[in-house]
Amino acid sequence: MKKTLILLTFGLLIGISEPLYSQSAPDHEAIEKAILTLFDGMRQADSTLILSVTYPEMSLQTTMMNPEGEVVVRSSPAQAFVQSAGGPRQDVWDEQISGLIIQQDGPLASAWMNYRFHRNEEFSHCGVNAMTLVRQEEGWKILSIIDTRRRQGCN
Repeated sequence: MKKTLILLTFGLLIGISEPLYSQSAPDHEAIEKAILTLFDGMRQADSTLILSVTYPEMSLQTTMMNPEGEVVVRSSPAQAFVQSAGGPRQDVWDEQISGLIIQQDGPLASAWMNYRFHRNEEFSHCGVNAMTLVRQEEGWKILSIIDTRRRQGCN
């Protein structure tokens, strides 16, 4: 009886630790496609393409070191990002990513990737992007992006 009670309790504890949503088939390909579509939209200066994969209230932050060696976090309005990344401009914004890691639980996903940013063919900066995505009826949408930026120590 005591063994049965212990096994039953252990089984309940394992059940409690399971994710809220089952993950029968991760959508990693669809998530990656949404991320790559964002960067295609930036390269093509196409706000419609960018808006097709971004959540309406998307948040954007950048973290970097200032000249005094302090960490600074800057927030940018999503609308300003869409206008600058997807608006008419002379130069090409080419953000090249590598090392993409995606984690997903039901309608929530996170993505971590290295990047190198070029204006036209000239290197500008590098860092890491961390994105949060949410699945909507029309597909995966980027809910938030935070990145690091530096000019040295880039691969």
